[in-house]
Order: sequence, then C-alpha cells, then structure tokens
Amino acid sequence: MATSILLLQEPTHLTAANVRKTYLLALRTLPHPTSLNRPPTHHNPQLTAAVDNELLYLTSLLTSPLYKHAKSPVLWSHRLWLLQTFPYHIHKNATSGWVFVDKELDIVMAAGERHARNYYAWNYGRDVVRLASTSRNGGGGGQPGGEEAEEEEEEENGWQDCVTKVHKWCLAHPRDISGWSFLAFLLNTHPSPPSTTSQRLTGEGKEAETMGVMREWNRKEATIREIIARTQDFVEKYGWKGESIEWFLGSIT
Repeated sequence: MATSILLLQEPTHLTAANVRKTYLLALRTLPHPTSLNRPPTHHNPQLTAAVDNELLYLTSLLTSPLYKHAKSPVLWSHRLWLLQTFPYHIHKNATSGWVFVDKELDIVMAAGERHARNYYAWNYGRDVVRLASTSRNGGGGGQPGGEEAEEEEEEENGWQDCVTKVHKWCLAHPRDISGWSFLAFLLNTHPSPPSTTSQRLTGEGKEAETMGVMREWNRKEATIREIIARTQDFVEKYGWKGESIEWFLGSIT
C-alpha cells in the first residue's frame, strides 16, 4: 500500500496510519470466507493475517536504525490501537499475559537502543502491561484447583522474567531515566491472585489460600530486594554517579 511508503518516509504521518486502521476495520466486517451464512468475526483468517502483517510491519519500523521511527508517537499509538481493537492477538501466541508482555518489551528495548530516553516506547510498554492485566483479570475467574495454581505460578514467573530483563537493560543504559522509570512501574505491577477463590473458601481452605498469598508477596519482596542490591552493587563497583539511578533507588526504597 502507498501508506507503507508514506510511513517509511514520514513516521508521524497520521493520515497514513488512519487509512491503515480503516482498512483493517473494513476487513473485520467481512463475512467468514468459508461460509457466507456466518456472521462477521474477529477471528476471520483474512483479518488475522492482516493484523499479523501489520504488527510485523510496525516492528520493522520501530526497531529499525531509522532515527525518527523508534520515537514516533503515531507508530506507537497505532500499534497499541491494534492490540486494543483486536485483543485476540494478546493471547494467540502466548501462554500467559506476561509472556505477551515479555515479547512486546523486546521491541520496546530495541527502540530504546535506537533512541535514548525514548518516552513513547516505554510509555507503550506501560500500556501493554495494563492491557494484559485487564485481559487477565477479565478472563472469568481462572481455572479450578491445580490448574488455577499453575496459572498463578506462570504469571509469577512471567513477571519475574520481565523484571529481570528490564533491569539488565537499565544497567546497560544507566543514564536512561525512561528505562529506570518503567522498571519502577513494573515492580509495582506484581500480579495479584484472583479474588474469586477467596469468596468460595472458608475455614482451612481460606487459611491455605491466605498462606499462598503471603508466599507470593514474599517472593515479590525478595525480587525487589534483589533488584535493589544488584543496582547498589553496580553503583559501588563503578563509582557511578547519575540522577537516573539515584531517582530509581529513592523511589522504591
């Protein structure tokens, strides 16, 4: 499409981005190709392929060596619109919300490499975390029994993986306040256990769930302490003096 060339030359071309939105919305209204009697569906194969291609196209622009593209508010807003309008893609290739966030953070950090203090990229990361959290909490109460516990464990591990990845990036870019600010935000978005179980359980079951909640929060506190310790070790080892790390340590201690 001509809009692909326009956005390649001018990444803040809002009209070009809006034309691409209109095209995708038009695909969503088409009937399912395998049956003329089926109603329009968000899972139409033609639409799914188009959205996948759009995400790949945006990834190529946002992570390219082109200086302006990595910090284009139009491109980041367009990518967020895709995820909000076609939420099926949030969990299509991810076993949990945090697995999806982890993949999107790879794009955010690559853009941060291209453009220092990339506010638009890291703010997109915040929006993705909120979007995945909303999708997870609105999923209908989780799975019963052991499946629910396994799901909570997966969310916990996914959160820790994201925290570790972002912290490693921040230590490699200690002057980047946008990265440190996002890390502080991420440490405050620890996945909480679903409330539906506590409404069903009483007596011993209630006590067991309370102990599970305490274990989760103890793991969170341990992760935060580890992040603080590693950051302080970095400062002491290299004699680092910078406002970004000082602000981060002051905000979480």
